[in-house]
Amino acid sequence: MAEDSENSERENHLIVPPRPVLAHGPRKEEILDLSLLLASQEIKHWIEFDGREFFLSLDQNDFEAASELIRIYQSENRGFLDQPIQLGQLQLYLAPLLFLALPAGSYFLVESQPWAGWWHTRGSAEARAILSGEWWRCLTATTLHADDLHLISNLVSGYFILNLLNHRLGIGSIMLLASLGGAAANFAVAWITGPQHNSIGFSSVVFCALGILGSIETFFLPRKGDRSLRRLSPLIAALFMAIMVGLGENADVKVHFIGFGIGSLLGILSQFFPKKTIRPAWQAGFIGFTFGLYALGWALAARS
Repeated sequence: MAEDSENSERENHLIVPPRPVLAHGPRKEEILDLSLLLASQEIKHWIEFDGREFFLSLDQNDFEAASELIRIYQSENRGFLDQPIQLGQLQLYLAPLLFLALPAGSYFLVESQPWAGWWHTRGSAEARAILSGEWWRCLTATTLHADDLHLISNLVSGYFILNLLNHRLGIGSIMLLASLGGAAANFAVAWITGPQHNSIGFSSVVFCALGILGSIETFFLPRKGDRSLRRLSPLIAALFMAIMVGLGENADVKVHFIGFGIGSLLGILSQFFPKKTIRPAWQAGFIGFTFGLYALGWALAARS
């Protein structure tokens, strides 16, 4: 009988730690999350296991501060990931190739011909000419590239960004918005930088598409109960991607980041389009209109 009493006392000692218990439960992951939270604030604590549950205990002097810290943490995270994350395979579309055919086709048509210099002279985003009224250069410049590496970098990055965006918008909407945004970025850079600036490349369009994607993912996808800064994480991630890709030797940094900013605004605007614009007929119309804009731009460039 004395031995049974001794065992019972030993079990009770294991179940209840000698310090105030802040949290307990059978799942180790939840206790470790709270432990990490306390460690971030340098609050000394202990984790113990009695064979059935994990206990998080600490000194009495720290109990009130730790309880308030956990209350704030749980309040900020309430509702986050209430719905299970559905993981799926990344589907790559062929539709973005229709858009990328513009810079790729122009490059192979122009660069191998003796009149390549004429195209660059008439179509580049020369700030002096743009500010003098040749607005079409803002569009035509996006179809020109300096060399193979310049073209390939825009095509590869553009293909994956446009694919991700194609999960949110129709390809016609993407082509129209990104083209107008890229052209607006070229005009803004010409106006800000002054008459000496000159640039070419599809990157203004690509960075505009990245801004559209980050904006839509941030502001228009449902995140139940999440009112913290974490809601901005898609846009922040897109910005850091823009920084990693957009900085480099000979990179037109102003065009890249102004294009990204304009794209972020266009992403918000895109969500107010009438729902009927997602229909195939409207998307086809947007595609035709976009190609028409580029054709008009080059027609005006040829006459200038």
